[in-house]
This record gives sequence, structure tokens and C-alpha cells, in this order.
Amino acid sequence: MRRMLFVALTLLGLVAVGCSSGDEKDDIPADAQRLTVSFGDALQFDPPTLTVQAGRPVVLTVKNVGGTDHDFAVRDMPASDVKSKVEGGHGHGGAGVVVGHPRAKGEVTVRFTPTAPGTYEFYCSVTGHKDAGMKGTLTVT
Repeated sequence: MRRMLFVALTLLGLVAVGCSSGDEKDDIPADAQRLTVSFGDALQFDPPTLTVQAGRPVVLTVKNVGGTDHDFAVRDMPASDVKSKVEGGHGHGGAGVVVGHPRAKGEVTVRFTPTAPGTYEFYCSVTGHKDAGMKGTLTVT
């Protein structure tokens, strides 16, 4: 009897986990624009330019392929549904900043929907990295 109860509860738990929508990936719209940007110890983004469409959700994978602390930040870009992801070391600007900050040798996913066409600078907000040239251009069409 105990064994049957254990099996029943185990199966019920598996069904509950399988039906849960706790995974962020489940709610990504089919028309999302998927991009990847990476950086390493050379203080540069790859690619240095990104282009997206206004009004369509963006799913951006931010990869740190090096061993140094870096991030991806865009300030003052009109956007909705911003879901920044910070796993790395230092603080970041507050409202109005889209941030992806993976740990060294890691990656994070950032989500946002740009709402206005324009050209916006993305950069590494770690002290001195932007001034050393670690920046790029995000064009919203």
C-alpha cells in the first residue's frame, strides 16, 4: 500500500512539473527577434552592430567568452517588457537601462521590445571599458 501511494505521489509530482509554466522560454512570442552578442578579454563586442525592428520582442543572448568581468548595457532606448539579467559583479544603472551581465565564461538572456526607431549605443558599463572602446551600435528600424 505504501509503495502504491509513493508511486502515485511521484507520478502526480511529475505531471505537475511537466504542466508548470515556470520556464521563461515558454512565453517567448513566435515572432521574437533572436540575436546573440559576445565579448571576451579583447574589450570588444562581436558583432559590434545589431539591428532589430521596433514593436517586435527581442531575445538577446549575451555571452562572456572570456575570463574578465563585462556586461552589455543600453541606456535611454525606449522599450517595453524589459527583462534584464544580471549574474556578474558590479551594480548597474536603474530605470531606462537594458542590461545583460553574465559571469565570466557564462551567458544570460535579455528580453525587451524596442518601441521607437533610432540608433542607440550599447556598451560595457564596467569602469573604463567603454572608454577603452568596448561599445557598439543597436539600430532599431
